[in-house]
Amino acid sequence: LYDYLEKNPLCLEEKESIARGIIEGIVHLHNHMIIHRDLKSQNILLDADFRPRITDFGTAYFGFVEIPRKFKYFKGSMPWLAPESLRSNTYSSAS
Repeated sequence: LYDYLEKNPLCLEEKESIARGIIEGIVHLHNHMIIHRDLKSQNILLDADFRPRITDFGTAYFGFVEIPRKFKYFKGSMPWLAPESLRSNTYSSAS
């Protein structure tokens, strides 16, 4: 997605379609107790039908975190971290 956006401006309908697909992907992951923790345009691929696919699960957490947990080591990409993670060094399912 990142490379595509660098070279191709999108109309509002295309942006909405991609955003909707990413949201559906996140809902699917959360329904399977997976927290991605590094969601950004570089980790979204577009398939032949222009549907987004979430990739790069290297920093993912498998299993929901209901109580905020402290992390010892930074995971993910700084510009895309949930604000509460930056403030408190914690993450949860809500992050």
